[in-house]
Amino acid sequence: MSRDFTPAQVKIPEGITDPDVLAAWERVDYIAKNIWEWGGVPSQRTEELIAQLMPPPDGFSGPTRHSDAEETIDLLGSLDPNDPRSAEVMATYLCEGLVGGRGPKNALVKMGVPAVPYLIPYMLDMELMPLLRSRAIEVLGQIAEKHREDLGGIVEHIIIPRLEAVLSEEKPDYHEGKDAREALACLK
Repeated sequence: MSRDFTPAQVKIPEGITDPDVLAAWERVDYIAKNIWEWGGVPSQRTEELIAQLMPPPDGFSGPTRHSDAEETIDLLGSLDPNDPRSAEVMATYLCEGLVGGRGPKNALVKMGVPAVPYLIPYMLDMELMPLLRSRAIEVLGQIAEKHREDLGGIVEHIIIPRLEAVLSEEKPDYHEGKDAREALACLK
């Protein structure tokens, strides 16, 4: 099986002056480029499923909307969480609101470290609905709790500051606030 993949394009914010924060962003970029470092087994089926699922549909608008969604959920459920190339697909579908539920979240948590570069942009995207940002926060919190050492400064310099920013809002969104509180309690 091929281990070929296109790494996540990590956009390191401009103007970072704190060397620890810059190192955390460089760690995100390193993870994106080295997804096999944490194990995993390439699967031919994963390659086929990624080709079918990406790019994601702009909603389910075919003649059988419900069937389209059910078929997509079945395809997502067939992705191998032991193949880290699945992370981008799962994160995209979960955090863009195309699917929800425990299945995709659990799969991303199982994928662990290689999923982080795909989730961080959703956690930070202020244009995204808070409910969708909360999905990224929930999964990142669980991954960070299990793999803090592998993530290096990402937890301290990217994830925790974002969680604190959510909780410092006058009226945080219910879901985003709840997930931020739970994640912060585990990470502090």
